[in-house]
Amino acid sequence: MGTDERVKGKQRWCLWLETVTMAKIAASPFLADRVERTCLDRLDSRAASTRGMASTAPLFAQRTQPAGPVLIIPRVVSGLRDYLTAAYSDGSTIASDSVFCGSDRDGLAFAVSSSSMFMAWMRGVGGRLKSDQRFSKTFTGSSQLRVLGGL
Repeated sequence: MGTDERVKGKQRWCLWLETVTMAKIAASPFLADRVERTCLDRLDSRAASTRGMASTAPLFAQRTQPAGPVLIIPRVVSGLRDYLTAAYSDGSTIASDSVFCGSDRDGLAFAVSSSSMFMAWMRGVGGRLKSDQRFSKTFTGSSQLRVLGGL
């Protein structure tokens, strides 16, 4: 789930292969092809760090997915919104790089981040991207949501 999926209700799918063995990947022509293409793309990168991740081609390069219930907050939301379009997931949703996610076992951080008070906080101290509000887990959300055990 990224910002478009959350805000516009779109669906997107990925292959989350963290618990799949290489033997099972090799047994599937589809998975073997995808993993090989990912490996080759990573090897072809200019960035040494990306080339180094070729050996872990079945896995996402950056995995920040917490276990259990997750609060998902879009990085950028329309400045016209009265509420932040946060989402609460049972942990089965994989967050893309256009959103922030963090543990939220009791839902309190979701409740606060979905409030008009939090949007007012973002308008006052948050960043901007053109006229839109930009959420930052280390600035906008740190003092509010960390207290609640979230991000």
